[in-house]
Amino acid sequence: MCMAPVQTLHESRRPINVADEQERIAQLERALAREEQRAAQATGQCHAQFPES
Repeated sequence: MCMAPVQTLHESRRPINVADEQERIAQLERALAREEQRAAQATGQCHAQFPES
């Protein structure tokens, strides 16, 4: 007899606040833009320091 654990998934619906979710998306997009700019600067510095790569 094989006793394997059985997992069940329970979904529950909850209403969302659209305005809050839109603000959260906007914050994430601003953070992404900042990080992309930082990455581009770091890449530029790397290419300036090591031009052969």
